[in-house]
Amino acid sequence: MIAFISDVHSNLAALEAVLADIHAVGGSDARIWCLGDTVGYAAQPAECLDLVLDRCEVVLAGNHDLAVSGDDRASEDVVPGLFDGGPGAGIALARQVLGSERIARMQSLEPSALLDNVELHHGSDRDPIWEYVRTAETATAHLRAQQRELGAVGHTHMPLLWELPAAAEVASGGLMPAGSSILLERGTARVFNPGSVGQPRDRDPRAAWASLEGGVLTFRRVDYDIAAAQASIRAAGLPTETADRLELGW
Repeated sequence: MIAFISDVHSNLAALEAVLADIHAVGGSDARIWCLGDTVGYAAQPAECLDLVLDRCEVVLAGNHDLAVSGDDRASEDVVPGLFDGGPGAGIALARQVLGSERIARMQSLEPSALLDNVELHHGSDRDPIWEYVRTAETATAHLRAQQRELGAVGHTHMPLLWELPAAAEVASGGLMPAGSSILLERGTARVFNPGSVGQPRDRDPRAAWASLEGGVLTFRRVDYDIAAAQASIRAAGLPTETADRLELGW
């Protein structure tokens, strides 16, 4: 089994719950691929980064990871206001607590990878760092550029699946409810997002991940201690909206 996770965003309680669920579903042999944004927003970037780097076979860099590591592709020159509000506070905290060794490891990560006939991006094929694949228009453009039949992306914080059969002009798909399973038959280009571990934005506060086994893609959710995550955010002096949004799933 391959487990896909993304957008942990320094939420240790959610990450630990997802890793336990992956072990329960796929056992100790489960391969874990992380689609980026391990850090940012919440209060425990060091603990989350250590776990992700230790447990994941593949780790991509997301826009928050690149901002924390000082990559020019994620700077205020590229995105004015990047360090404002909740995102900026999470980036600043991560820079303070990660230390030089962790930062150096983050600097070795890239926002894209091609593995086992699956194309991986944090954003999209056209823009691996910044583009959100969350509409039929962007999904169609992404799938026309995708180099493999199956792609996985993060960044939107929503569990999504888009399909583009060979004869189709426009991709179809959208949000995937918890527990949805799809048999990935050949001949159709697909891209999916497993949803966010640490900050879901589909009005479901449960941590999200996806599994791929035997050609079947399944979207999964797991409860975690939201109150504990909120308490750690407030104790760190981060913006209250970063804590409040966790219970809203937005």
